[in-house]
Amino acid sequence: MVPRGTQKICLPYSPTKTLSVKSILSAMNLDKFEKGPREIFNAEIQKDLLVLEEQEGSVNFKFGVLYAKDGQLTDDEMFSNGEYWCVSAAYILSREG
Repeated sequence: MVPRGTQKICLPYSPTKTLSVKSILSAMNLDKFEKGPREIFNAEIQKDLLVLEEQEGSVNFKFGVLYAKDGQLTDDEMFSNGEYWCVSAAYILSREG
């Protein structure tokens, strides 16, 4: 059965260790694919994927990064971390490109 609805996936954070694509996919139970993810170099495909993301992504899916302090388990607790978000977001976005 395919899971539906919101899913909370917690990934470990270490300032000295980068998570691999394989470990992230494993945490989301997506590591069973025959072929792994690959970077797309074709500009037309990149443009088409961006259009698809703009048309469909915001309608059907929401992705984001939320900073969680030790012991925080609920969304309300995590959303109350406003003072940490700027630093965390800047770090994460700098790592992701």
